[in-house]
Amino acid sequence: MNYRRIILVSTIVIFGISSFAYGNVRSDAESMKNEGNELFRDGDIDGAIERFRAAIEIDSTYAFAYNNLGIVLYEKGDFNGAVEELEKAVALDSTYAKAYNNLGNVCFASGEYERARQSYARSIELQPHSALKQSNLGNALYALGDFDGAIESYKKSISMNKNSAEVYKNLGAALQKNGNMEGARTNYIKATKLNSQYVEAYINLGTLHYDVGSGNVKKAIEYYNKALNIEPENVLARYNLGLAYLVNNKITQTLVELIKALELSPDDADIHYAIGLTLAANRSYRKAVESYEKALAIDPDYSNAQKALVIAQNEINR
Repeated sequence: MNYRRIILVSTIVIFGISSFAYGNVRSDAESMKNEGNELFRDGDIDGAIERFRAAIEIDSTYAFAYNNLGIVLYEKGDFNGAVEELEKAVALDSTYAKAYNNLGNVCFASGEYERARQSYARSIELQPHSALKQSNLGNALYALGDFDGAIESYKKSISMNKNSAEVYKNLGAALQKNGNMEGARTNYIKATKLNSQYVEAYINLGTLHYDVGSGNVKKAIEYYNKALNIEPENVLARYNLGLAYLVNNKITQTLVELIKALELSPDDADIHYAIGLTLAANRSYRKAVESYEKALAIDPDYSNAQKALVIAQNEINR
């Protein structure tokens, strides 16, 4: 049986709006930029874009305006436009650490992890003593599968700021990927001590104990339930809890949790597939076929569901 057991890594995306004067920029360009900053803080994205563009029109070498325009375009959902403006900012000022970090954030959000890594690394090169930037670099390295590099970056971040539950949780995830289960557990626990309501850390603790082996499934169930006590409608916690019950052959409890998860996320092929496996384990093959077919209707290339469907159909025809 193949299940999805997800380790959660989250990003702390903080953009840096520039609000101070830059060199000999004309006062009217700076005034436009400052008006844009105020509009952005007030939630008027379109108004902010207009002002930042006006600042650039007045002074096309104003790197701060390009940086701020990139940020608001990102907030508007225009990732390509954001990258274009932020690249202009760093082209105008190759020492603009904040713009490199912002460029990394946009590239990371759009799945361009190598570009994000390069941008974060350059930002750190310019401003080495930043816990946030080290954490961002760790996230990019994690996404690229460089778990050793991610661990190093997360540890550097923690050495500068020991109060970020998010970074401890992400360090735990990287350690878990590297097979260091005890190190992962220690850091997840640190995350929950810093933030007792940290749902993702509890889910990761559950997944850690699930992956260690069947002898730890009871502990996994405990952590998934902790997550659900905080956030009852967390789909992943419900789904993983269902899988943990299935390992213990508790069919009824498995179905209860998976059906709750499905109610929250009806178009999730993995949940339909897991329900099918549970029904098949209970020899309810016809209902299992229905679940596999629903999974395949959502994802026709779902190979595990395809194989399970054939097995269930064969059982019916025996």
